[in-house]
Amino acid sequence: MPKFRTMYLNSPTVATHLLKKPSRYLTPIGSFLRKTSLDEIPQLWSILKGDMSFVGPRPALFNQYDLIKLRTYKGVHDLTP
Repeated sequence: MPKFRTMYLNSPTVATHLLKKPSRYLTPIGSFLRKTSLDEIPQLWSILKGDMSFVGPRPALFNQYDLIKLRTYKGVHDLTP
């Protein structure tokens, strides 16, 4: 899923909400991109290619085991858009 880079290269590979001080890992322009949701614009390319759609949940990151488990438990993967 393409996105603009908002964090430094050596940042931990965990969801931002799991970091103790996420602002420490954000680039100066990265915090602006996230606040304004401009970091999401490149995903439009995935929608145009047909890899994603406007409808439905956003794909989870490879390391978001808690989110994947919860979505599976709630049956989100079985929903029809």
